[in-house]
This record gives sequence, structure tokens and C-alpha cells, in this order.
Amino acid sequence: MPKLELLQETTSQICHDIFKGQKLIVPDFITLKKRLSTKIQQLLSSDINQLLNILYRLDVSESKVKQAFKLMTEEEIANQLAILIIHRVKQKVEIRNKYSGK
Repeated sequence: MPKLELLQETTSQICHDIFKGQKLIVPDFITLKKRLSTKIQQLLSSDINQLLNILYRLDVSESKVKQAFKLMTEEEIANQLAILIIHRVKQKVEIRNKYSGK
């Protein structure tokens, strides 16, 4: 699967799951990580239960999430969680495309 297509599908899925369908236009995974990290920081400050629910629904590894929460600052936690979410969603997109014949 081409990298641009993978980025678009991953972004679309993250928008659906985390940004409540809001469209994001991102040129690369680094920008996606920054936007996602900002959203995660907001959730850390305002609604940690919603954040934990999102992580559970996305099936992000519990042990990796626990490791992320051991980091020092909220910004570091948000950055690490963003990386974990992108990795997991990207993995799901690749698997879905592999078995759908794309």
C-alpha cells in the first residue's frame, strides 16, 4: 500500500475514533502525531476517562499505555500515546487492506 494512501486511511480512522468525524488534512505522519498529541493533552486535562475509553476501543496495548503514563510530563505522555495510537490504527488499516484484497 502506498505511503500516502496509508496516511489518508489512518488519518480518516483516527478522525472517526478521536476527533468525532472532524476532517483533518495532514501532509505526513509527523503532523498527524502533533495534532493527535494536542487532542490527547486536552483529554488528559479534561476527561481522562474518555481518553482511556478511546485507548481501550482502539485496542492499544495496556502495558505500553501504562509505560507511557510513567513519563514525567503531560506533554511526554501525550506524545507517547499519540505514537501508540497511530501505530495501532496504522496496523489495523494494513491488516484490513490485506484481507480485503486491496
